[in-house]
Amino acid sequence: MYPGPSAGWWKVARAARPDLELDEAGFEGHLKGRAASEGSVADLYLAAACLAGERGALETFDRDYLAALPRQLSRRGVALAVAEETVQRFRVALMVGEDGARPRLHDYDGRGPLSAWVRVAAVRAASNVRRDEAQRAVLGRHVDPPTAAVDPELELVRRRHGPVFERAVHDAFLLLAPEERNAMRLTYTHGLNLEGVAKALGVSRATAGRRLLSCRERVREETLRLLKERIDASPAELESLLGVVRSRLELSLGALSSW
Repeated sequence: MYPGPSAGWWKVARAARPDLELDEAGFEGHLKGRAASEGSVADLYLAAACLAGERGALETFDRDYLAALPRQLSRRGVALAVAEETVQRFRVALMVGEDGARPRLHDYDGRGPLSAWVRVAAVRAASNVRRDEAQRAVLGRHVDPPTAAVDPELELVRRRHGPVFERAVHDAFLLLAPEERNAMRLTYTHGLNLEGVAKALGVSRATAGRRLLSCRERVREETLRLLKERIDASPAELESLLGVVRSRLELSLGALSSW
């Protein structure tokens, strides 16, 4: 006979997951409205600890629930690159939430194994990603990309070199690893501060800061390299263009949500 939420579920959960540190009050608050049982209490405890930002819980979740998802999705016909991108975005939705919504992991209520719940939610996320990509591809054929009207010099560069400039930034961004692209989107698309990025990635604040700095620098360097290769311009014009890119690259990175 197992206890109800008010009579010792925390002790059962701690026995099942002694490596996690969520306190009793925090866990019992999470259990309200959920179906704790012998089969689900450890999963609920892990979910609650993840939502509380407990480092060990986030590492456990990544290892036991997310690591295998890209391969699982690829076996369902999702391209591996899309699957990896999906899982990175899915993790943000689970742990932090998107567009003002609460973290998706809140929706796990203990009715069934957490592993099965995660797989079903990931498949839905992959379907949404593929649908969004298809819609963007259609719109991209009919709608001119928005321009930044805040900087006349940058606007002049874009009018003169337009597609080459945007493609260079786009291609430089795609050279990043999926987890690096995800870190950039957290900042430029979702508007998370450094604390929020660190929680979403399951790393320390210092690590998140170093990762973002490195990603920005790599995108900048690759953009400059690609522009030098692709633009037929005089040395003076190229130098002027590169100066604009160095100072205004952040404006182009604001379009990450469409890449």
